[in-house]
Amino acid sequence: VTFETSKDYEITSPYAVRGWNTTEGHMRLTVPSRAARHGGEFGLAVRVDRAFDKNFHAQFSLPHFMPRVAHSAYQLTFWAKMLGPSSATPEVTFMDVDENYDWVGGAPVALSGEWQHIAMQPVSTFPKHKNHEIGIAFLVGSVQAEYHF
Repeated sequence: VTFETSKDYEITSPYAVRGWNTTEGHMRLTVPSRAARHGGEFGLAVRVDRAFDKNFHAQFSLPHFMPRVAHSAYQLTFWAKMLGPSSATPEVTFMDVDENYDWVGGAPVALSGEWQHIAMQPVSTFPKHKNHEIGIAFLVGSVQAEYHF
């Protein structure tokens, strides 16, 4: 699956990584990517080769999930590295899709040129999130860089 800002605006499978952006910059997602592999054959490469005005103007998201109980906690863990300036800091956000993408939790993630195992602080959902779609998005657009996941 590939996503390039000048060509496609959304990957249509609900089980796929999805890309979204505005038009002032340029981002490319490559899945599968041998260059972005860590411990396996393939990974996800995200290249911002023309920066966007704001970080959230270029993002990719994981498949949505739906809390089935009133209170839940979710911890996102992943391997990642970044090729670019230290100012390239993606932000990972959990958002309530059913409430106009209201912020549920998340944080900036400092990456380096070496592979790092990231274990984010748990994000909690509350009764108002029960049976709502929760999306996890990686906001990557504000700095020219390449990310590997």
